[in-house]
Amino acid sequence: HTAKEDAAKRQRQEAADKRKQQEERARQRRDELLRKEQELADAMKAREKEHAEAQKRFAAKLALQKEKREQKMLEEKAKAQKAQEEAAAAKLRAKRQAEANARADQAAKNAAAAAASSAAACGTTTPKAGGTNYDMSDLLSDASTDDEDNPRNEVPNWAQGPALRNALYNQFVFTPDEKQVKSLFPSPPSPILEQIFPKKSRPFRPRTSSAMWEPSPNRTNLRKLL
Repeated sequence: HTAKEDAAKRQRQEAADKRKQQEERARQRRDELLRKEQELADAMKAREKEHAEAQKRFAAKLALQKEKREQKMLEEKAKAQKAQEEAAAAKLRAKRQAEANARADQAAKNAAAAAASSAAACGTTTPKAGGTNYDMSDLLSDASTDDEDNPRNEVPNWAQGPALRNALYNQFVFTPDEKQVKSLFPSPPSPILEQIFPKKSRPFRPRTSSAMWEPSPNRTNLRKLL
């Protein structure tokens, strides 16, 4: 009886050990399955995260490309607008230059017309023997001049009245630049009469009032005359 009980006890123990082993193997299989499922979930999360980051990078790249395109469009638009403004400014400058040239041409034509009108009003006088002969070749340096109220010769038309005022006005208005005149016609040095006339029969006389223009005509005097 005791031997049978011991055998039965051993069998029960072996069965219990076998169940424990089976349960342990089942638990290990469950743990392994859970571990694999967790790894798969982690891998999926990692792929999703990587995909999201890739989408962000792609979106940022697209945004950068869009920004560059817009910047380029703005630059091209600004460049085109600047070119249009420069063209408009050049056109305006050309127009103003043309207007200035037209005004200058018109002023020159007016001046020429005024000069022609003045010349027509003055007329020409042919020197004749008698009252209209203005030859001064025989006039000495110390000879007296004509009396303004009673001249010896007839005063020509261009030296009196409207013709004289027109000529003085043209000289007053269209006087060239003084520096330009002096650059073209510089003042000559004063002559030394002793070198020109080494042999003199009489002393040189000083210049009289008829040869001294002091003060010279100025704009105020011309305005009074005009």
